[in-house]
Amino acid sequence: MAPASLVDLFGETPQDAANAVYRRNSIGADERSPTYHQDKEAQYVLPNDFQEHVRLEIQALHLSNMMGGHVLHAPIKHGGIQRMLDIGCGTGIVTDLMSEKFPQAECIGLDLSAVPSIREHEPNVSFFQGNAATNLPSQWRPIEDRPGLPKDSELFDYIFSRLLICGMTDWPAFIRKEYELVKSGGWVEVHDVAWDWYNINDSVISEDWSWLHTLSMACEQKKGMSFQCGKLVEKWMQEAGFVQIRQFEYRWPFCGNTEETPDMRAFGEYSTTTVPTMLHHMIQRTMDDESGSEENQQEIEAMRADMRWCLLPEAGKYQVFYVTIGRKPE
Repeated sequence: MAPASLVDLFGETPQDAANAVYRRNSIGADERSPTYHQDKEAQYVLPNDFQEHVRLEIQALHLSNMMGGHVLHAPIKHGGIQRMLDIGCGTGIVTDLMSEKFPQAECIGLDLSAVPSIREHEPNVSFFQGNAATNLPSQWRPIEDRPGLPKDSELFDYIFSRLLICGMTDWPAFIRKEYELVKSGGWVEVHDVAWDWYNINDSVISEDWSWLHTLSMACEQKKGMSFQCGKLVEKWMQEAGFVQIRQFEYRWPFCGNTEETPDMRAFGEYSTTTVPTMLHHMIQRTMDDESGSEENQQEIEAMRADMRWCLLPEAGKYQVFYVTIGRKPE
């Protein structure tokens, strides 16, 4: 007996099936009223509420499993490391990882919003609120009763950032800013994606996705973002003056039950469940023209429906996650 198709199980048409799978997997996207960062100079389009913190924590676990538990790639040595920075730290999970691996270093997490209190932190951890792209370090606000930073350049031995794709509006300038912030001989490490989806044959399948093209154009033209940032960081680091640049690639799965290992199956299920929910809100946040018009909302709903259909689970579907490291010359 042939297995039932999505149409057989969930609806009368393929689009009905896509909508049904999305509703079954989502965490109440339509009912949720997310909150957002309040920095008016930042264009970050994802929420900063409790549901987003949960998503980030789960995502961090999957990314660590994807990388075999080796999250930090730069060949930094324990001796002589004095200060480390995690830009866009979210819940502070990588800041905590740095503090455990380098207990002698001051480990700073920076984010647009205050970091939530969801775990105990080591004594060498501190958090600041601010915008790395537009604020000088002396303008970053300590979350607790801690002193501010002593100067505005060559402060850090190591700088980490991950998945700033939904908020960074001038990547070349940001990489140059990191070059200024890191000490001579220090390392910068950037983890990000390019929003291309591939099939089991390693062919790009997202070139003709109208929702992705529309969203990409809006984010690039109105906000200055880059949906190809993951693969372009290597070039931007070269232009900024970094040396010993290396780029690592990982496969971000987009189907759970066909992956080879339990960890990757769980990651694939996470992707097909939470990424459409994330994009549900991102589309609204980006495409809303604030007119309140029925026509504008209909366009948004059409994009959401197209997105849900394109992101249905499919054997072998994946994205590429890029890790790029570079060192500032001595």
